[in-house]
Amino acid sequence: DNAVTYAKLCYRLDKESGDPDRMSSSLNTLAGIYLGARQPREAEQYIAKALSLTDETKNPQRKAVLLGTASEIYHATGNAQRALQYADAAYSLEVRLGRDDRAKVRLSQKAAVLLGLHRYREAQQLLVQVIPYFREQGNQQSLGISCNKMGMALLSQERPAEALSYYKEARSEERRVGEE
Repeated sequence: DNAVTYAKLCYRLDKESGDPDRMSSSLNTLAGIYLGARQPREAEQYIAKALSLTDETKNPQRKAVLLGTASEIYHATGNAQRALQYADAAYSLEVRLGRDDRAKVRLSQKAAVLLGLHRYREAQQLLVQVIPYFREQGNQQSLGISCNKMGMALLSQERPAEALSYYKEARSEERRVGEE
């Protein structure tokens, strides 16, 4: 509740400034808070408004972030097709911007949606691309998340021995992140 209160205060100040880039950032924060609180329907209204403002800002980095948030929100609401569209749009924009690290995160987001759609092989194909990258870059959080997804993809294909190794790696990464 406090987070929402303060985020709304920030949005109000940003709205008074008239800066659509700052307003879209505040709205994204609100959407993220509601998503984190497992209230994705509440988050929808904020992400929709934030996305409409990014067209005014001409800030492609902000738009890519918002598209990624929108993908997560629509995945949480069960609207998988819309979640896929937003994940693909975020990925394409990140690639155009040359932000490889963020593009890989978008592929991991897309894999989560594909898992929800029981498209395990497609999810696995994406995760095969991102896991080595996250290992190489030392992105422990994204690596742990992606390893868990890979474990799920493999387990769903009745490949428990392979899944176990990814689950073990994910647990190891989660411990490391927790220690930091």
